[in-house]
Parts: sequence; C-alpha cells; structure tokens
Amino acid sequence: MQTSYNAHSFSDPEFSELMAEYGDPSNQGTCYLSAFEEEVSCSASDWESYGSGVGYQFQELCKHCPAFAVETCGLTLRARCDHYGPIIRGETELTAAAEDLFKQVQDYVDRHVEVA
Repeated sequence: MQTSYNAHSFSDPEFSELMAEYGDPSNQGTCYLSAFEEEVSCSASDWESYGSGVGYQFQELCKHCPAFAVETCGLTLRARCDHYGPIIRGETELTAAAEDLFKQVQDYVDRHVEVA
C-alpha cells in the first residue's frame, strides 16, 4: 500500500482529518504497529523518509502508524483507484481468506459498536 501524499487531494478533508487524528500522540495505541510488524522485517533504507514538510510527516506516520496507512489507502481507493499500479494492472484479487477476514471484522464491529 504505497500511497503518496498527493493522494490527499482526492479525499480531503477526510484525509487531513485522519492524519491529525493518528498524528496525535494520545492515539498511538490505535496505530497497531506491533500487530503489523509481526513476522515482518525491513531494511534501514525502507524506514527512511524523504522530503520535508507535510509530505515527510505523512511518510513517517504511514511507517510508524500502519492503521493510518490502511485507512488513507482505503480513502484513496474509494476516490481514485487509479493511484495504485497493481489496481490499474489488474494484479490484485480478493481471496476467500481475505473475504472471510473482512466478514469476521464486520461481525465483531456489529457486536461491539453501538450505533448512535
């Protein structure tokens, strides 16, 4: 899910709101870094971020807060799916295992989240 910061223009203000929410240090627990890094290794160069300003901050947040990266990817896919090469080239697929996982998540949310 490599999303570039310019994707924010496809779904602002939601994109910026997510960045502010996940960027707040009090929300660090919602980043789920420890869950995402299980059985994953990256080189030091993979952890580097480039540029400056908000684009740099976006890269850092994506790397240290993978839940944010997932949500911004979802926003971008909804608004502009041609941002991602694998989507354009038809290299993605929804497997039965992934569909089962999505169903489990939906069932969990339905059982535990109150509707306002």
